Amino acid sequence: MSASQEKKNRSEERGAGVSKKQAAADEQALASRRFWRNTILVVAVVAVIAIAAFIINSNLFYTKLTAVTVGDTSYSAAEVDVFYRSTYNNIYSSYEETYGDLVSYIIDTSTALDEQQYSETQTWADYLLEETLSNMQQITALYDAAIANGYTLTEDDEATVADQLSSIELYASIYGMNADQYIAQIYGKGVDSDLLESVLTRIVIAQSYASLINDGFSYTADEKDAYYAEHADELDYISYYYYLVSVDNESFSTLEDDDAKVSTAHEAAEEIVADVSDLDGFIAAAQEFDASAAPSLLYTSGSDLTDYYESYSAWLLDASRTEGDTTVVDTDGGTYALYFVGRDDNDYNVVDMRHILIEVEANEDYEYTEEAQEEALSTLQAIYDEWLTDPTEDYFATLAEENSDDTGSNTNGGLYENVTRHQMVTAIDSFLFEEGAEAGDTAIVFGENGYYQGYHLVYYVGEGAVYRDSLAESALRSADYNAYLDGLLASYDVSKGSGARYVEMS
Repeated sequence: MSASQEKKNRSEERGAGVSKKQAAADEQALASRRFWRNTILVVAVVAVIAIAAFIINSNLFYTKLTAVTVGDTSYSAAEVDVFYRSTYNNIYSSYEETYGDLVSYIIDTSTALDEQQYSETQTWADYLLEETLSNMQQITALYDAAIANGYTLTEDDEATVADQLSSIELYASIYGMNADQYIAQIYGKGVDSDLLESVLTRIVIAQSYASLINDGFSYTADEKDAYYAEHADELDYISYYYYLVSVDNESFSTLEDDDAKVSTAHEAAEEIVADVSDLDGFIAAAQEFDASAAPSLLYTSGSDLTDYYESYSAWLLDASRTEGDTTVVDTDGGTYALYFVGRDDNDYNVVDMRHILIEVEANEDYEYTEEAQEEALSTLQAIYDEWLTDPTEDYFATLAEENSDDTGSNTNGGLYENVTRHQMVTAIDSFLFEEGAEAGDTAIVFGENGYYQGYHLVYYVGEGAVYRDSLAESALRSADYNAYLDGLLASYDVSKGSGARYVEMS
């Protein structure tokens, strides 16, 4: 009722003989009703705000609302964050192996993938989310299959989960936090010890079951031979030297016309391969064109050739190719001069080895001095002499863990298993694959590449499987497992729910 209407009513009431005393009482009652009505509204609003604040602070939005549904399984935002962190860490580690300390600059969630993933539009954030959802789909399907087939956690599975939780507790104590505080900071709101353990257990069960399925495939020798023969162009390894006569070579700087540079680069490459009778002649001809450069050697699989060197892969993979063959191949950047070394059908045994690396320390100018080399060699010689007091593989492993500078193996006794040709630096490769090598053989060799110089004490452990058989079996197993997984995933759709907005992807 409006104020003017109330005033009119009071006037009519007085006109009808209502006393002033009664009118005052009615007015007071009306005011009282207004007061209590407004008070109730204020209390209700405050209560709603308080409840909302409680829900937010108690992480209910992060743990109770469905953020992602995979098949028949619903995941909260907090659970998605755990999957995201697991996916991120795996991708980060993979890139770190290639790019080292530069990985933190490469994986930037605000930038496009371009150089790394050949996408100019998709950002790292989009890619990581896409990979997370894909991993969730696989984990969910495999976990469900494991449970349906009676698979339970093994002692190794339980140890894997326990080790991860113990590691988290250790880091939490280092930073002066309890485990739940540290977990929430690492994974996001709503993630605590119980939720993390639940998701990790699900992941470990799925991964272990996947391994069980994968290991269950078996193949006869004839099946492996037939597969390799059919895919030899993909699996064989090709050795060759290449030299690119670039259109930007300094010797062409006086040529203003681009077509002239292209033509001149081609002619220079033709001159390099002309009348070449051996590798030394090829190298000498290339250095005659440019004394500051030299041909590069590549040893790569046929599949990598077709993926990355398509312009000349067909020539290298031609069955008629023999050692010493040469050719030139034009590309947008210049002309390649090629020298074919050989084709390896991988009919050899892989080997296991241990090693101890003592790196040569570079000076402030990033140079390796003769004195530093002698010091590194002397240190390694002393370790070798110590090993000779107990020349066993176990003691070698102990010394490797105590002394080796190789972070890739100094926590497992310096061990590398299933080593293939050209996997290690040249000196180690020559030692490992020398004819007549026997278990227990040792040698001190010098190794270097673009990242280090150092001396290696190498211990030959022994031979493994024939590499061509391993390649064929791995390919067959991968095809069968992927077919199994594709069939499993067919009924596992992925969709987002209302809780997706609370996924932090920290």
